[in-house]
Amino acid sequence: MKLYEYQGMQLFKEYSIPVVPFFVISSLSDLKNKKIKKNLVAKAQVPVGKRGKHGGIVMATSQTIIATCKAMFQKNIQGFPVKKIIVAEKENVQEEWYLAITINRLLKHYTLLFSQHGGIDIEELSQTEPQKILHHSFFSLHDKNLDLFLKKTKISKPLQISLKKIIKNLFHLMQKEDATLVEINPLLLTKNKKLIAADSKVIIDDNALYRHHFSQQDENKTKLELQAIKKGLAYVELDGDIGVIGNGAGLVMASLDMLSYFGGKPASFLDLGGGTGEQAMHDALQITLQKKIKGLFINIFAGITHCDEIAQGILDYKKKYHLKIPVVVRMIGTNENQAKKMLDREGIHILHSMESTAKKIVHLVK
Repeated sequence: MKLYEYQGMQLFKEYSIPVVPFFVISSLSDLKNKKIKKNLVAKAQVPVGKRGKHGGIVMATSQTIIATCKAMFQKNIQGFPVKKIIVAEKENVQEEWYLAITINRLLKHYTLLFSQHGGIDIEELSQTEPQKILHHSFFSLHDKNLDLFLKKTKISKPLQISLKKIIKNLFHLMQKEDATLVEINPLLLTKNKKLIAADSKVIIDDNALYRHHFSQQDENKTKLELQAIKKGLAYVELDGDIGVIGNGAGLVMASLDMLSYFGGKPASFLDLGGGTGEQAMHDALQITLQKKIKGLFINIFAGITHCDEIAQGILDYKKKYHLKIPVVVRMIGTNENQAKKMLDREGIHILHSMESTAKKIVHLVK
């Protein structure tokens, strides 16, 4: 479950991570009793990225903030009405950094990411200038190893100390709140040499939601995610261009990691679950392909699921809707040989290993 930015920022405050002064409004009347500073930024709270390109992040002043928020509440950003807005103070910024901790399921460890080039699309930076992003893989966050990592940043000793505290608090948050990703982009270095989080991205493991207080209302889900729920499927939208379909959460997560390893960007992932057949595959394709994507990665491990039934669902959909984007399939298990023959006849790429399948779809999309 991806939290809204304001929920992530509230968590940061709970875990002693410095954040820009902000408040959240649900209507214009919420502005009446607030102490408004001169320079502000208004940020629409919607569960999609790249808000700025759609008028979801707007600079304002104490004189213009009411009009700014009024216009923002009337917006529909990538299909989502704006129901909440963060109003934050604009800081005097010297630099914008990037900081994140994520879980690498493929290699079964945590990964710490840091760059002094934040405030931009980090995935784009990783492709164009990967040397600007520092990585540290770990199972447990020890002071000695963290200090060695911080030395590589070449920032001043006082800033290393501040950054170390933030990293340790982020990791504490990650463990306590069952997060799979915690990200600050940008992490501001102010002109008075303070580090402050100006944004948040926090994803909580769905399997652990019962332990937490986060809202699971439909407003947190996209239209396609709600369609999937009605079909008994688990679907999550992401920001890339390759759709991922698999059966079983672990297999799907491993597929995402493998795609990323080869430079691919997942657009979404859909978990068919176990014991599914033609209709479930048809529904999965119908949901996944409503979003404009450049390629499709299907990864099936069949026990009670039958590969030939999944293959038939793919072929039926391809015939009915004239599927034109590249599709690469990996199928292992019950009736896999029959499924391979069916897909081969229709010119659909089917490979044996997850690595080769992920590499193939990334190559075809590029």
